[in-house]
Amino acid sequence: MFTYNEIEHLLSKPARTALADSEKFAQISASAEDIMTNITGYDETELASYGWAKPAFVFLLEYFVYNRIENITQEFQAKANKNYSIAMDILKSNKKSLAASKLGNIEGLYESEF
Repeated sequence: MFTYNEIEHLLSKPARTALADSEKFAQISASAEDIMTNITGYDETELASYGWAKPAFVFLLEYFVYNRIENITQEFQAKANKNYSIAMDILKSNKKSLAASKLGNIEGLYESEF
């Protein structure tokens, strides 16, 4: 969805350091993408085209990184938890919706003369 280079400037220093490892980034970003696609109903390509998707993606990455760091300060954990909640709100408010249809009568549909 987004590459490390696309989001690096949005990450905190601890998250930037942890995610600089391409294997860790691939693993953690896959988890974030799964959550995003499951909640919104959009695929990765569609999500990448929406401006709201990038901050939600970054918030999820940071949340996962901070939950893997031992001895994290309460401040960082609280920030990660708050941003996770914000990401969930963003995703839930941008769910793919089904197209609405109108019901009505089609004149003459059930009329027939024998």
